[in-house]
Amino acid sequence: SSLKAPLENLNLKAEIDQTEVRLESLSADLAGGKILAKGVSKNYLSSAPQTQVAIGMDRLNLQELIPEKGEGQPALHGIFSAGFEGEAQGMAWPAISRTLTGSGAISLADGVIKNTNILRIALDKIASKVPGTGEVLNRHLPPVYRERLKQNDTPLAPFDLPVSIQNGNIALQNMRLISEG
Repeated sequence: SSLKAPLENLNLKAEIDQTEVRLESLSADLAGGKILAKGVSKNYLSSAPQTQVAIGMDRLNLQELIPEKGEGQPALHGIFSAGFEGEAQGMAWPAISRTLTGSGAISLADGVIKNTNILRIALDKIASKVPGTGEVLNRHLPPVYRERLKQNDTPLAPFDLPVSIQNGNIALQNMRLISEG
């Protein structure tokens, strides 16, 4: 499927000569946020050009960006940011993906999984496997969690996740996805 939000205010400044493609700057507005990129590809006419790139996405509104799957279907909402600086060799994705190396980060603020209550799903699964557990949990569950069970959505705690890629292998360090509450 395609992006829901249009790419707007696209600005591009690049130079090309016989050995190098230099992307001085690329910027655009997307989903209430900004996309930025710059980079250089040396020996771009060879079978294994060397490319360095820096890409950033700042404060993209996921609700404006990702098409809805349908009424009542789960959907991730929030403000997404990401950045990456790295390098790779190759003309096509198979070679690029094996040589891609760099680092960056992804973050989510004001995150919500709409139309899905993860706490309710987890407790329902436990209750379905162990008879009587649902009643005991409901009696001893703190009021804040009883209120959460009534909600249709799952609020997510903000996160900022460092990412590194070494020869195409992605490493997510200290990844924790936490529901608020």
